[in-house]
Amino acid sequence: MEERGESAVWVNGAELPLSEYLAHSAGLLANHAPVLLLKILDPKPQAVAGELYFEVHEEKQEVYIVTHVDAQAWPGGVGGIRFGMDQVKRKSFGDAHQFRAAYLEAVQAYEKIRRQIDEQGVTDLADDEAKARAHMNSFAALRDLKVGDVVKVPTWTPHSLLHGVRVVEFQTQTYERFIISFAQQVVTQDHWDSTHAISHMHIDAPAQEQFDHIEPGIERIASFTDFNVWRLFHPLLRTAEHPDNRQRKTVGGRTQFMKYLSRRALFLLVVMSVAGLVLVYPPSRLISLLWPNWSVPFGLMAGLLAFPLILRLLHEQTNHAWSRAISAVVMTWLGICFVMLCLILVAEVLLMFPLPSETVGQGVAALVVLISMYAIFNAHRLHVHKIEVTANQTVNGTRLAQISDVHIGSRQPGFLKPIVQTVNALDADYVLITGDLIDMSNIDIDSLAPLGEIKAPTLFCIGNHERYVDLDAICQRLSSLGIEVLRNRSIDRDGLQFIGIDDAESKSQVAREIKALNANPDAFRILLYHRPDGAEEAAAWGVDLMLTGHTHRGQIVPFNFLVKKVHGYLGACYAAIPMTNANWSEPTDLIIEQIEIGPMQNYTYIIGSRETREVAIVDPAWDIDALTKHLAEKDYTLKAALATHYHPDHVGGSFSGHNVEGIAELMAINPVKVYCHKAEADGIKKVTEISDSDMVRVDSGDTLKLGNIEVEFLHTPGHTPGSQCFRIKNTLVSGDTLFINGCGRVDLPGSNTDDMYHSLRKLADLPDDTLLLPGHNYGHVPNATMGETKGMNVHLRIDNIETWHDIMGH
Repeated sequence: MEERGESAVWVNGAELPLSEYLAHSAGLLANHAPVLLLKILDPKPQAVAGELYFEVHEEKQEVYIVTHVDAQAWPGGVGGIRFGMDQVKRKSFGDAHQFRAAYLEAVQAYEKIRRQIDEQGVTDLADDEAKARAHMNSFAALRDLKVGDVVKVPTWTPHSLLHGVRVVEFQTQTYERFIISFAQQVVTQDHWDSTHAISHMHIDAPAQEQFDHIEPGIERIASFTDFNVWRLFHPLLRTAEHPDNRQRKTVGGRTQFMKYLSRRALFLLVVMSVAGLVLVYPPSRLISLLWPNWSVPFGLMAGLLAFPLILRLLHEQTNHAWSRAISAVVMTWLGICFVMLCLILVAEVLLMFPLPSETVGQGVAALVVLISMYAIFNAHRLHVHKIEVTANQTVNGTRLAQISDVHIGSRQPGFLKPIVQTVNALDADYVLITGDLIDMSNIDIDSLAPLGEIKAPTLFCIGNHERYVDLDAICQRLSSLGIEVLRNRSIDRDGLQFIGIDDAESKSQVAREIKALNANPDAFRILLYHRPDGAEEAAAWGVDLMLTGHTHRGQIVPFNFLVKKVHGYLGACYAAIPMTNANWSEPTDLIIEQIEIGPMQNYTYIIGSRETREVAIVDPAWDIDALTKHLAEKDYTLKAALATHYHPDHVGGSFSGHNVEGIAELMAINPVKVYCHKAEADGIKKVTEISDSDMVRVDSGDTLKLGNIEVEFLHTPGHTPGSQCFRIKNTLVSGDTLFINGCGRVDLPGSNTDDMYHSLRKLADLPDDTLLLPGHNYGHVPNATMGETKGMNVHLRIDNIETWHDIMGH
């Protein structure tokens, strides 16, 4: 077991330090193969105490397999590992040397504070420690981990498991390591190898793990000199055959088997209930309406239920032409039955009035036939939707063709040919396939061959349905057809950067995958991601255009209402969602840009109307020249400056011997009004030296119009008396009131602990789909929804002021 860096071996029921065990065993091991260590790493759930060393290895080989993610530490079930360096941050430095130097400076600044706390017992540095640690960690890339994930750690790659993520680790006994930093109190502080480690570590993004595919259901995930680690995918209690020694083993036990049976029984009960409602009730009820004196035989009802299910199961076991025809018939009948169900429910309401049942039944039957005929006809038509997207001059005139949700398997493979012909006729520069090309059905991958006839360069990202088949085989087949498969990677072509992200379980996971890639700031960045989830956040991810699918426009009433509710977009597969370089935008008129600026990781925001190009700038500071040039390049008309609070890192001024550019310098170039809360006006006037006439004093509930975009001011005191947030549609710019993982300090002049509590309670009541844009890059992601933030940020979950006082030290 290794817990917080302390390793031990269990020998005959007793715990022995790992180093002692290896020393005593040296003679016994001399004539044998090198030792392979199998360890369990179990970091504590607490965020600081549980973080292991951020370290690199010169020779050691190691592989992590995630076995548990602590629910207390990670309510969403997705933990993390710091793995490699942040490529977006790296791009902000001139070269690798400057990046390493800046990172070393950040680590050494943190080490100084850490030593004061651990060696000298200084107790009032908690806030300074948290800020220094956040700045230091911002250089490292954060990768999501969930149960079952495998991480191969290359030599000289910096890495550190985060708190609450338990793994099994396979490693060689070579245990040389160089520790860059550690965010925990340890027995000794003599292990800082920062200078050597940072000068030698790899700063390029680690290559994506590639596992050896042995045969369906078996892959090699680690290969040591005398030892291999295999991963087997198989259902419970299936017999698996090892590919090397042909030993057959049965996996599972009585307890697991009983749990499996109970889950399957519940699943089958739900399926049979739904199937009965959709497949049996509508036709039986329609028959009773048309022929009231005829009793529907039980055998007919059983056949209506069983026959489609049996045929569908037969199709799952084979990919012959006859099975595909059967599947088409079954799926068509299922659709007809659903239409029938909806109309029968309407009929039941009509029958409350004195209407002849035969007449109602005939009306239902006629509508079922007409609607079904139109639906079958419409399902086999190709729909081409043309959309114009504003882009920069470099890529103007580029033609993109998007294909999405073809579902070969449920749909006949022959459907690909007319798609290819249609796409070729569009004369596109690039063809982009945004997932669900195939179905979960058993298909012949050679049926994808028509895609090789697409003339334009073609790119593909996976959707949720590709996960139900042999994904590796599908990707290999597409690659053989000349299609570029983008799995959490990007490529640059002709001034465009295409980013393909695998269908993921959370928006924060997508954000981290994008952040880990090498961003090209000069390119027009196009995100291919199967679901429209995250469209509102994509701007802050640095995306200019997001192309998605998945929703099928709801496919059939009333599912269109459900799809709209779940994903926020009904026709995302038919609508491009343009964004202006790090902007967020609905397919309406809103622009929001998130710009990280200054040594304190501040965020400045530009918000406004795409139609009128009128914008306001939130908390302009640090580099006014760069901000004004950016406004000019985007052809924006600056109408106002908005201040969240008076601190100089947000509005400019002097502090701690530093002079920060801000609002005063901005107004010398663009003389606009400064909108601040009335309780903050004196503070802003004092630090920036602007006049009363330059300011507009606002109160909570006041609004500002930018074109047809409305900005609402929300007074949120606590960090300062007049701190305010800005709400634009379902987006919140929160300044220093609320961060992704915390809140603003309440130990500064003018701050108030109770006011902060009440302000956070106000923000906690905002809808969960509200996008939070904080004032600093202190979190592991640049933004998150309020729902996600509540899961990560304990300050938003405290609903008792006494508990708040205990935590905040009131």
